[in-house]
Amino acid sequence: YLEFVVLSKEQLLITDHLNIHVDVVDDPDAIKFTDLLESFCLQQHVTVPTHQGGRRLDFIISRRSESIIKSTLVAHCFISDHASITCSLLPAKPASKVKTLSYRETKSVDFKHLSADIADSGLYNMSEVNTTSCDQRPDELVRNYNSTLSHLLDRHAPPKTNTILFRGILTRLLVKVAKRRRGKAGRVWRRTRLESDFNIYKTKKNHMAYLCNRARRDFHTNFINENCDQGRLVRPSLIIAIARFLKIGKIRSGLDSVNLDLNENQIVPQEFHLDVNNKLPELEILVEDNVLSLIQSSSVKSCLLNPMPTPL
Repeated sequence: YLEFVVLSKEQLLITDHLNIHVDVVDDPDAIKFTDLLESFCLQQHVTVPTHQGGRRLDFIISRRSESIIKSTLVAHCFISDHASITCSLLPAKPASKVKTLSYRETKSVDFKHLSADIADSGLYNMSEVNTTSCDQRPDELVRNYNSTLSHLLDRHAPPKTNTILFRGILTRLLVKVAKRRRGKAGRVWRRTRLESDFNIYKTKKNHMAYLCNRARRDFHTNFINENCDQGRLVRPSLIIAIARFLKIGKIRSGLDSVNLDLNENQIVPQEFHLDVNNKLPELEILVEDNVLSLIQSSSVKSCLLNPMPTPL
């Protein structure tokens, strides 16, 4: 067991009660125990008597290379024949990451000045676009549209940068919050029995299941990547648990049950041929009013490729 625990890459702290008198120099068990700790590069921190008989029988063990204990160990009152040992530990905080965020203050844009600048630009004047042929005219219009809106956006909402410290969020806290929200939504739905509350409950439940599955997937992936070269950590029970989670047996049985007949099943589908007899009986001329109504009826969405956010 100790050999398996020492191979873990996490910080190690072992607390236990052993019937070994380490303060007795001639005790054979104490000598073997001390040699065992030395062989695994471990150290024992308890230096005060922990038993009513004046012996040290309770131990706190950690790696020599780790400074996990912050304060000196203190033996408090004897609850039974043993004393309680207390100490302060150094918490392992997640490493802080420096992130640089780029943003624009679009909410502080003056819409009147922005509308006036767009009206004064060359977007409304089609004659300002220098074209030599009808094929180049749409490209010139799109280029003029993108450049004008990008220039106006940089003027009214210039890009800004901000540097922040990102410490990350613990997965177990996210799962805990998701479970609490799921329970709250479930209690509301059971009290009202409304369809809308039931949909909210289903959404919270699915989100909680997604977080749990992602946490399990990340744990197994990181464990395999970190310990793939350590054969002692790969226990048979753990291998079975990972295979059950990844559904390896189900996938293999499904592949074995598939019978591929190259004569009946075509691996590569035939090339699609268009029937030359199919014709378009009627064409409708596209006018500006149709394009305008199509744009106005579409949902207001924006992406990074837009020269200016759609709400502006």
